[in-house]
Amino acid sequence: MNLTYLDYKNILYADLFSKILAAIIILLIGLIIGRIVGKVLLRVLSELNLNTTIRKTTKIKISLEMMISGFVKYLIYFATFIMVLTQLGLSTTVLNIILGAIVIVVLIIVFFITNSFLPNIIAYIFIRKKGFIKENDHIKFGDKQGKIISIKLIETMIETSKGNIVYIPNSALTRKEITKLKR
Repeated sequence: MNLTYLDYKNILYADLFSKILAAIIILLIGLIIGRIVGKVLLRVLSELNLNTTIRKTTKIKISLEMMISGFVKYLIYFATFIMVLTQLGLSTTVLNIILGAIVIVVLIIVFFITNSFLPNIIAYIFIRKKGFIKENDHIKFGDKQGKIISIKLIETMIETSKGNIVYIPNSALTRKEITKLKR
């Protein structure tokens, strides 16, 4: 009677053990492949000088090489995670929970981007396209007066006559009156 119980226990846990072992192997291989593909893609994009090309054409300083390689790496990690969950038989429930969490996070991110960053980015594009102010111009904006040091994606830096640096959001520059002073 004791032998049958042990055999039943071994048969029951052998399937579970093999699933867990296969899941661990899939996880390790997926992590290794994701890391290798991410590094190789970063090198390839760096050799193509993608960041330099983007910077020259749009005058926007953004590390697109890192973003693309990181996105591909984490996409492989996510696919590996799904394969591990499928191997363990947990895919449907857990994936629905993860998908719901991802949707909530994306909605929150979209809300914050449209609320604060998007108006400044649109104002930056407007400022660059119209060219009504440029770097080294002397301007008066509200009670601030000084020389424009740089116009970045989100803000414009102005150096006052006292040497103070003032950061003004680009969206504010397009909403209020700016007086361009003679040098």
